[in-house]
Amino acid sequence: MALADQVYGFFIPSVTLLGLGASKEAGEQAKALGATKLLIVTDAGLAKLGVADTIKGYVTAAGLDAVIYDGAEPNPTDKNVAGGVEAYKANKCDGIISLGGGSSHDC
Repeated sequence: MALADQVYGFFIPSVTLLGLGASKEAGEQAKALGATKLLIVTDAGLAKLGVADTIKGYVTAAGLDAVIYDGAEPNPTDKNVAGGVEAYKANKCDGIISLGGGSSHDC
């Protein structure tokens, strides 16, 4: 079968949280979706400021595990995405929190 003839489908449940205090709900929302270990995708700046660690704290308070991937860059390349995939697989994650702007979401 030719690659052009192969069709794949998958479902990725998504929740976007906005507003004051929304980040405090991230762990409970992920838990409600069935996640047990999350990859928090962000950039080095937010990681350095401690924002990613704060989110990780909310996640662990909800009884979930989390690891931080701070390799998101503006206009991510395939290298950035591959780094995120590698971190996701290596840490046996089953959910993702993207923290920051569009680059974290894209990565």
